[in-house]
Amino acid sequence: MANQNSKKKYRMQGAETAHLAQRLGVNDQAAIAELKKLAGRVNAINASKAAMSLDQRAGFIFEEVHAGTFNAAARKAGDFKSTALTGSTGGFAGDPRVDLRVVRDGKIVAEAQAKCCGSAARSAVSSAKPQYAGTQRIVPDDQVPAVRDMLSKSAKAKASSANPRMRQIGANRQEAATKVSGKLKAAGHESKAVTHAEAQVLASGDTSSITRVIVSDTLTSAASNAAKSGLAVSAAISAVSSLSKLASGDMSAKEATKAVVTDGVSGAARSAATAVAAEGVKEVAKRALSTGAAKAFVAGSGPLAVAGCAVELVTDACKGELTVGKAARSATRAAGGWAGAEGGALVGSMIFPGPGTVIGAVIGGIGGSLLGGWW
Repeated sequence: MANQNSKKKYRMQGAETAHLAQRLGVNDQAAIAELKKLAGRVNAINASKAAMSLDQRAGFIFEEVHAGTFNAAARKAGDFKSTALTGSTGGFAGDPRVDLRVVRDGKIVAEAQAKCCGSAARSAVSSAKPQYAGTQRIVPDDQVPAVRDMLSKSAKAKASSANPRMRQIGANRQEAATKVSGKLKAAGHESKAVTHAEAQVLASGDTSSITRVIVSDTLTSAASNAAKSGLAVSAAISAVSSLSKLASGDMSAKEATKAVVTDGVSGAARSAATAVAAEGVKEVAKRALSTGAAKAFVAGSGPLAVAGCAVELVTDACKGELTVGKAARSATRAAGGWAGAEGGALVGSMIFPGPGTVIGAVIGGIGGSLLGGWW
């Protein structure tokens, strides 16, 4: 009896949860978009400032990395109002006092001076100029302790000097010591720390470190949000089925609870695997289809439907249960789920944009998948 019940259980195809996963991943996608902008700005700096020395380019890139990663962190946290700007993106390139600004609703909430020098001593002296007073002093991450220590010791030594100018320099260095950091921090967010060597690698034209973060964040986000949506939908379906059996006396309360938890976990794992596979489907689509077609395909439930079919085929093959009939049924279920999810999302959007889109997509995807596998 248990085997018969397990065969009747609904297996997630991917399309059913596509719009829910996309909604859950809005912040993650915005963060990834900021990292892609960062990669573009780094490439633009390397192209436009090719005549500069590696160190000079690294200085400009150092600023952009802190601004870009700060913005990515803010978006990931759901903050779309706080934005870090550099002189080139914020229009204050002529202001010698500030390299970075964080604005929120048009108001300045933080300012910073960035010094990507080759040595801690040089970073310390450069960051302690009196015109930088009040700003954060961002230096290469591997230099932070040394810079802070040098500034503090110098300030202490000059504090008792008979020369007023030396005492003032000491005061400037003490103020700078309290502002030194390896990250831009404001509005509850912070940028990614960067070393001098890492900035130079980017200035040499190697942006693979940014690409790796983008790929990693994309896959992590896809898997995480798909798992959440798969858990929600699978648990909901299981709950309806289990409550029906509980009411008819075919299942105890303990068995019903266990079934819901088991099905939810299984659905989450399956959805996560499907989402990772879908990222590969998206890349193939971008290369194989026209720009317009690829954009439409990637934005909908298509990638997850295709990946869901692939995951089901691989699962059956690993179990030794793959047959021509099963393969054909998986394909029609995927196609049905895809069509149902898109149709349901369209109808739901007309009734109640946002939540209606998600609800319509889930119901339509499940209905389409069931119809597709009816035969």
